[in-house]
Amino acid sequence: MSNEVEDFLSAGGVRSARFENIGDMIKGIICEPPTLRDQTDMKTGEVKRFNDGNPMKQVVITIITEPLLHEDDDDDGLRRIYVKSQMTQAMREALKKAKVRGPAEGGKIAVKFIGEKPPETRGFSPTKQYQVWYEDPPKRLDMGDPLSDEPPADDYPPF
Repeated sequence: MSNEVEDFLSAGGVRSARFENIGDMIKGIICEPPTLRDQTDMKTGEVKRFNDGNPMKQVVITIITEPLLHEDDDDDGLRRIYVKSQMTQAMREALKKAKVRGPAEGGKIAVKFIGEKPPETRGFSPTKQYQVWYEDPPKRLDMGDPLSDEPPADDYPPF
């Protein structure tokens, strides 16, 4: 699992998932707790803001790709998915289908670039459209060895 020190010392850390062509898809297992961050302008590094001054937010999800991606010798197969813009609605729909409130570490996710919506304002780029699939990690209840003749310790309640 990655941390900020490792990211800094390894020259930037986790690569971004890229969705350059319609049909591009990435999938894998969420390997860190998803985080909520401010969006930043790629050119200036400044926080993007709405007209009222509030920062634009995004959810950052780090996955270990399946199958494991190795684009070069330094590629560890980790990718970050930045959930913002139209992908936010696609993520909400996937979470609703999975009957969960948010993505969790250990969950499986797939994101596919499915098309583009023409811009509503002249001179703007088209809006990428995505489809997202999500499966929550399995729930586990550790009850010890059920075949053991030894009774469970009384120190802990069963639930």
